[in-house]
Amino acid sequence: MSITVEAQKILEHLIMEDEKNPVKVALFGQPGAGKSSIVNKLVGKKVAKVSPRTDTTQSSSDYQMEDKQEFASNSMLIVDLPGYGTSKFPKEGYYDNFALDEIDLFLCVFSGKFHSSDTELFNLLKAKGKQCIFIRNKSDDIWDDDENIDKLYQTIIDDLRSQIKSNEQVIFTSCRNGNGFEELNEAIYRSLDITKKEKWVRSAKAYSIAFLEEKKKACEKLVILFSGLSAVNGINPIPGADVAVNVAIILKMFSKIKEYFGLDDRALDNIVKTVPFILQAANNVINYAQKQGVILLLQKYIGQYVVQDFAKYIPLVGQAAAASSGFALSYSSGKFYLNECYDVAKAILENELVRSKK
Repeated sequence: MSITVEAQKILEHLIMEDEKNPVKVALFGQPGAGKSSIVNKLVGKKVAKVSPRTDTTQSSSDYQMEDKQEFASNSMLIVDLPGYGTSKFPKEGYYDNFALDEIDLFLCVFSGKFHSSDTELFNLLKAKGKQCIFIRNKSDDIWDDDENIDKLYQTIIDDLRSQIKSNEQVIFTSCRNGNGFEELNEAIYRSLDITKKEKWVRSAKAYSIAFLEEKKKACEKLVILFSGLSAVNGINPIPGADVAVNVAIILKMFSKIKEYFGLDDRALDNIVKTVPFILQAANNVINYAQKQGVILLLQKYIGQYVVQDFAKYIPLVGQAAAASSGFALSYSSGKFYLNECYDVAKAILENELVRSKK
């Protein structure tokens, strides 16, 4: 087997290993608590049906970040569980029937009186060694003319802890104004195993600039791996240079970066109307995500790659890939596209944060 073929197999394996086994988060709670709305907030787009009815979840529903693609499966899977201990879903066999042992983290969502069946499910999960975060949703509806908000929150926390007999964290969220989701993101991150933390950061919607910066760092690893694969599988010669890359792999890399930053056509269209100075970066995100755009971007870096040192990437992509011109071109283009996506996503987030304070 040649060094190039061996390097290709290793890189394909690394990419598959990096993205298989998604972060699995399960929500449970009473009908009407707003679980579907929380799913949409965590993902950053509407993937779960939100209904005024209080019995929307009739079976286990899975929401994934993106469709399966070559070299990758989804990085995040959110499961909306049906009611525990009902006639349709009895307690006996519930844990095994819904494969709860495979779930990385549980979110218990409530918006009113805490239900005894949720206490029972929590105790079962705790006995199995599972972690659970409690979310008091619809926090914007909590008020009392005679009490301050901090005291009202503490009363809810004390009542919950008294019922479940455990000193668990409670996060207050509002899907209406977005309050609490920065704290929830951070709590989920802290609760995950180290192997799943990076996947959560890549896939979950950012509600703070700090989280967005971590997302950028997490995506840099993908740029290195895909650039290595593009280099050792180079089949597309670049006009004006004695070098070949794999444009299809670069397009796949750009597509994944764009997806992780939540940059669909609607988001891009809205931000250029609100923040005109980001127009060029937004156009780059759109135009360079096409085959001809990738080729133009690669040509832009043809005269630059010879002076750069990529030796530090050898442990990740191998000596044959890191030393090649194809890797230098693919990596430079990938970094440029990542930076453009980050700049646009940051402008969108900053605009959201400003509007949320009004």
